[in-house]
Amino acid sequence: MTKEEVTQPYTCCRKRATAEFSEKKSRFIGDIAPIETEEDARAFLARIKAARPDASHHCYAYITRSGAGRRCSDDGEPGGTAGRPILEVLEREGLTGVACVVTRYFGGVLLGAGGLTRAYARAAHEALKAAGKEVYIPYGVYKAVMGYTHSDRALRLIGQRAAVDGVDYLVDVTVTYHIADGDGGLAEALTDLCAGAVDIKKTGVIWLPKDKD
Repeated sequence: MTKEEVTQPYTCCRKRATAEFSEKKSRFIGDIAPIETEEDARAFLARIKAARPDASHHCYAYITRSGAGRRCSDDGEPGGTAGRPILEVLEREGLTGVACVVTRYFGGVLLGAGGLTRAYARAAHEALKAAGKEVYIPYGVYKAVMGYTHSDRALRLIGQRAAVDGVDYLVDVTVTYHIADGDGGLAEALTDLCAGAVDIKKTGVIWLPKDKD
């Protein structure tokens, strides 16, 4: 499955994280992670199930990067008491590109519908709190190829306005860098500095936290 097309900034958990608590002898473990596609979400769920095969339930919710794919499951708990509360936490926090699995080890004491709803929502919230949230924006990845005559000044200019990922010194000098998508006029400035003797191409897009190089 290919990655979903996303062009606007989105909010996601910062990293994979786990949080755990006990409620009336039942053990709840919330796991949350960034994902892109429904295939990623299913793989994350499979890893959690494989790690805890003896658990009573593996309830989950996910929202893909585009927001178009979203699903939740109660995994045998009473309808609407597990998957839906997890999904509502993700939606309330404005997240996309995220999956959350809450594992329950039943402790022998019934919690009731209200108790289950609160416990599953709490597990999702605690996992997100452990992971943190971040706004991600697109950064364009570029390659600039130039002769040695202008390379030192060009590299300084790129370093002032973008993040340099690598420099190759061969027949020409190739600088790979990324900058908040839109370029901010850097290509034009490089062309002027090199008197037109520079070849600049956009090679891709990466998503990074806002204001992070």
